[in-house]
Amino acid sequence: MTEVCATSFGVSYLWNASRGYKTTSGTLAAAASFGSLPSFVNINASPINLSGTPTGGVYAGTGMVGNSFSPSAAGLGNSSVNYSYTNANGCSNSFSQSTIVYDTTGVVCTSYDTVTTYLSVTDTLIINQTITGLVAPNNTNTIRIFPNPVNDHVTINYGNYALMSGYSLNITNALGQFVFTTPINLASSYLDISTWGGSGTYFVNIINPQGANVNTRKIVLQ
Repeated sequence: MTEVCATSFGVSYLWNASRGYKTTSGTLAAAASFGSLPSFVNINASPINLSGTPTGGVYAGTGMVGNSFSPSAAGLGNSSVNYSYTNANGCSNSFSQSTIVYDTTGVVCTSYDTVTTYLSVTDTLIINQTITGLVAPNNTNTIRIFPNPVNDHVTINYGNYALMSGYSLNITNALGQFVFTTPINLASSYLDISTWGGSGTYFVNIINPQGANVNTRKIVLQ
């Protein structure tokens, strides 16, 4: 009596050709899985070893070297890893996960809800702001915001803030609602983002003394 794997409407069965019946008992392929990938991974990070179950399956995807995911081999941007397993009866199962590989300069693409947003995903968001009324090369101040992506707290270092008298900084959500605002007259801010309203893309805006928005950058709240 020989039973082989067959598929009907996307569901796998064992088909007994001599008796003409289907059964789901015994030897259908078990659900496939592997250890989770982080949502974001630095391109300079060490390879991530993955442990697939059931054992004996095959990995596929950009950046996979054996059973390890190599960020440097994957390159910047979105990478998907698939693990597939086939048992002795030819019944298969598979499992996939995605991650975004980033560095401090690379531009990658990610999605929130149904909107695709292009943004720079970095360890530190660097804003080099040109200040009107000052003479080069002393007319630029560097503001650093880290970490980016953000988990629970974010630090804003305002650099040589004395150069930016009359300037202010605010952060808004995707609806344009203010979640933070401050004049740029202090060395740094350490923010608890638990009240910001959830994960997604937030916009950092630099406002000049005349009230005009002169720079907008993006940070990601995981």
